[in-house]
Amino acid sequence: RLSPPGRGAEAPDGRDDHRSAGFHVSPFPSGARPDLIGVLGAGRVGSALAGWLAEGGLPVHMADPAPCRRARALATRGVPLHVGALPPWLSDAPLLVLALPDQALQEAAGALGMAGLRPGVIVLHCAGALPADHLRATLPKSARLGAWHPVHPFSEAPPGSPRGVPVALDGDAAALAAGRALCDALHMRPFTVAPEGRVLYHAALALASNGAVGLAASALALLRVAGLPHDEARRLVARLLRRTAANLARRPPHRALTGPVQRGDDDTLARHRAAVAARAPAELPLVEAVVARLKRLMAQEGST
Repeated sequence: RLSPPGRGAEAPDGRDDHRSAGFHVSPFPSGARPDLIGVLGAGRVGSALAGWLAEGGLPVHMADPAPCRRARALATRGVPLHVGALPPWLSDAPLLVLALPDQALQEAAGALGMAGLRPGVIVLHCAGALPADHLRATLPKSARLGAWHPVHPFSEAPPGSPRGVPVALDGDAAALAAGRALCDALHMRPFTVAPEGRVLYHAALALASNGAVGLAASALALLRVAGLPHDEARRLVARLLRRTAANLARRPPHRALTGPVQRGDDDTLARHRAAVAARAPAELPLVEAVVARLKRLMAQEGST
C-alpha cells in the first residue's frame, strides 16, 4: 500500500526516510494527505490505471469532464469519479497522474496551475513522446514533474493485469521515485528513456503495435478478396501474429522470419505481387514496402 507521507522512519536530519516499507519509497512531501492519488483523464489509459490502483488497494480518485464507460463502471464499484473540470480534492493530492491526450496536456496543466496545487505536488504525465518537463512552464515551480508511460495496448477490451507491464520513466528525482513506487505497487517493470530519445522511442512502439494492426488490416483485405469469411480470416491473422510475437520474444528478427523472403523464393514473391496488383491494387504499396524491408533485413544479417 501507499506509505503515508510523514509516517516513514525519520532520518537523522529530521526529514522523512524515503526507504520506508510498504510502497517501497514514500515520495510524497511531508504533510500531504496520505490517501489520494488523483488520475486526471478517465479514458482508456486513465480508467485502466485507476482500476489497477483500486484493485491493488491504493487510494485513487478519477476526474474527467466526459469519462468513458469503463470509468463509470469503476465509479459504480466505489472508485470516486468527479465529472467536471477541476475536482474538489485537487489541492489536497500529493500525486497527480495526467492520463490525457498529448494535445490536451498544456491546457489541462494551465488549469491546474491556476487551481492551487499542493506545494511540491508530483505530477506524472502518461505521454510517451513528450519529455518529463513538457509542462514546466505551465505548472507551479514547486511541482515535481515526471513522465510515466506504460507500454501496453489500451483498447476497448479489458486492460488485463498490470503485472509485468513495462513503464518508461523520466523526470526529476522525486517524480522518478514516485513513478518507481507506483510500478512496485502494481508489479510493473520500470525502465528509463533519455529525454532526447523519447520521440524515437514512441515512434518505434507505435510502429510495432499500431503497425501490426495496419498490416493485419491489409492482410484481412486480401483474405476478403480471396473469399474467406471475415471471422475465419481474423482468426487466421490473429493466430499468426501471436505466434510471430512469440518467436520474436525468443529470437532476433532475422531468425523469427519465415516464408518466401526468408527462403529466397522470388518466384512466389512475384506471384504474390501479380495477384495483389490485379485484385487488390490499393494494398500493393504496403506489400512491396514490407517485402523490401524484409529483404534488407536478410541482406544485413547475411553480411555480418
